[in-house]
Amino acid sequence: MGELTLLLFGLTSPRHRGAASEFVKWAESMAHVLWPEVESMGDRLLGKMPLDPIDTKPRASAMLLLFPILEAITSRRSHFHETVSELLAVAAHTKHRQNNRDLAFACDVAGVQDCCEDSMTDLATHIALWDRNPSFATSSWHYDVTHAIFYATKFGRRRVSWNSGLHVWLNTHLGSLVTHRLAVKDYDLAAELLASIAWADLDTTIPFWTGMDALANVVEAEGCVPAYPPLRGPWDDTFQNSYHATLVSLSALAEGALQANPCR
Repeated sequence: MGELTLLLFGLTSPRHRGAASEFVKWAESMAHVLWPEVESMGDRLLGKMPLDPIDTKPRASAMLLLFPILEAITSRRSHFHETVSELLAVAAHTKHRQNNRDLAFACDVAGVQDCCEDSMTDLATHIALWDRNPSFATSSWHYDVTHAIFYATKFGRRRVSWNSGLHVWLNTHLGSLVTHRLAVKDYDLAAELLASIAWADLDTTIPFWTGMDALANVVEAEGCVPAYPPLRGPWDDTFQNSYHATLVSLSALAEGALQANPCR
């Protein structure tokens, strides 16, 4: 549910609303569908959660993030608004927030503490580890880079003033990283990189549009976007193999549509 709510968060950004994007109404309706389930989750879990453990438990951070995100999309106030705000306020002033970016982002969305500067610092740190060869860049490194951009830009809801060094690196290299991920049919990471280009307000060069075409062709041919590499074990089925990759591809394709038709 967390990944879906983040998708909806991006699709209801001021950029999409201002362009009268066709995705906004769908995303809002989905958020209202999810609302009762999240409130029910609050009934089951929040009353039993002590203040301290959320500092170090990623699942708890992800669960708390659901509430401010759905509030932002639906303009409703959760029954657990005060409880979540209190939990995040406590967490915002602990050392663990620095090591849990999901928690830092939850604090940001809830209006407790901005995470943009920390996310840009993270991004610079990850970029410094790059050896200039896309072939040797690990999946985890790609995810670190894209998620730092997601959090800094608030999934397209916040315009970031990148310093000149970061801006040049992003404009120079994200497109080539897209091209390499497409070459190995890693559509999941290609989509994350494409969404990053759009949300970071970077130049939409040939690799951007080539990537959008590739994602659209995969969706048209298969009806979903497969994971890379395919999952194995108890989750070896089409849904589990395609869930995350399809969601992030929808985000990227929606941003591509917005770039192609900024005003409707």
